[in-house]
Amino acid sequence: LFIQRRIFAEKEDLELAATMNSIGIVAFAKEDFKIAKTFFEGSLDIRRKMLGCDHEDTETLWYNLATTNEEIGNDDDALAMYRETLRIEKQCTDGGKIDTVDTLQRLGRLYQMRGQLDEALGYYREALSALNT
Repeated sequence: LFIQRRIFAEKEDLELAATMNSIGIVAFAKEDFKIAKTFFEGSLDIRRKMLGCDHEDTETLWYNLATTNEEIGNDDDALAMYRETLRIEKQCTDGGKIDTVDTLQRLGRLYQMRGQLDEALGYYREALSALNT
């Protein structure tokens, strides 16, 4: 990351965003969620500027941020980010059924844990329906 920043002189590009995402993934695996969140947010900012809000690469970062927020107990943020992930998945992905089902299940589980069973059931049903299509 340091080398990329020196080469690109603080210019944002997709390679820098990819490196930041990779650092976030490593930090997440090491359960350093604060660092992971910081790098995922930075990568998302770059990708949104360069690719727009409705791109598969931004969807990946929304998902990464959602799972990070879920791990640190920021359920409201995680729900909002999973919903954004789902919106992009439905709009932009070609046959990404497994990813969509995973996002739906995560939304269902979070709502279930909050005691919002009607919302949870809706997401679980949608996940089952997606699997059967």
